[in-house]
Amino acid sequence: KLLNPYQFKTKGEMIVDCQNQTLLKKAAVDTVSCGKWKRSGTQCGRCVPCLIRRASFNTATYNDTTPYQFPILNDVIKNPNNRDDLMSMIVAIQSLENASNKNIWVARSGSLPLEKTERQSIIDTVLRGMGEVKNYLQTQNLDVTV
Repeated sequence: KLLNPYQFKTKGEMIVDCQNQTLLKKAAVDTVSCGKWKRSGTQCGRCVPCLIRRASFNTATYNDTTPYQFPILNDVIKNPNNRDDLMSMIVAIQSLENASNKNIWVARSGSLPLEKTERQSIIDTVLRGMGEVKNYLQTQNLDVTV
């Protein structure tokens, strides 16, 4: 059986827990998270993977020096041609906030393991990850409230 020691960690938690922070800080700027990177050779800063990246750096209180194509999310939100992923994340955060049962909300996103402890660990990881994104978007003065 393949074991992933990071299976129940958010990206932000992995950064915080890294034992070699000096190396990670040096290498992080050279990593790629962007889902649209191949189009321009530059990380866009607005797709879901970029938003998670930015949120994880925020969680770890890292100064994100990544040169994003769209560095200012308040500009992204104003442009109907560029805001689809950002709006999707905001709507998801609002939907989660309104969910009467957060476990069911997460389960609707796809199949989960039958084993109860593992399933709950995954649900908890998703909820913490969404919290990281929410916190980051709030630091960017984006309204994620319902």
